[in-house]
Amino acid sequence: QHDGATGAKAGETAKKTSQSGRSEVAAYTGSVSAIGDSVMLGAVEGLQKDIKGLTVVDAEVGLQLYDAIAVLKSRRAMGQLGEVVIVHLGNNGTFTRDEFDQIMRTLSGVDTVLFVNVTVPRPWEGPNNEVISEGVERHSHTVLVDWHSASADRPELFYSDGYHLRPEGQKIYADLV
Repeated sequence: QHDGATGAKAGETAKKTSQSGRSEVAAYTGSVSAIGDSVMLGAVEGLQKDIKGLTVVDAEVGLQLYDAIAVLKSRRAMGQLGEVVIVHLGNNGTFTRDEFDQIMRTLSGVDTVLFVNVTVPRPWEGPNNEVISEGVERHSHTVLVDWHSASADRPELFYSDGYHLRPEGQKIYADLV
């Protein structure tokens, strides 16, 4: 169960971990934006249904960190970042500490940043999850959404590639975020 505060703003749940159940974002009434790769794209319908303030979703197949950072910078320049930003990156390659810090610099001024960790049967899964976890520990106004714990050892949630979501996985993912 999410152990966040009962406050009206998701920002009041900073540095908490959501392992199961619903995050505070679903009840949040401000603007929310999201960026991710094909895993997020597969669950976008559920996210849009569950998160009322979700106004911008930049989710695309094969999204790499360097491209995602450029998208976030562009959204910031256009004033299109939500007060809460959901970030699910790292399925398609390595995620470095420097990239995490670049994201946080770009999102400075955002109330809360939710980082969703990864479940991907690739060599970078563990190191990427470590970068995400350590980054959340180092930065205030961040929340770890522990998708890995919620989905590990649950092959029925995924197609044969081990990370793209079947409908049941899409629902659990959207509910978790």
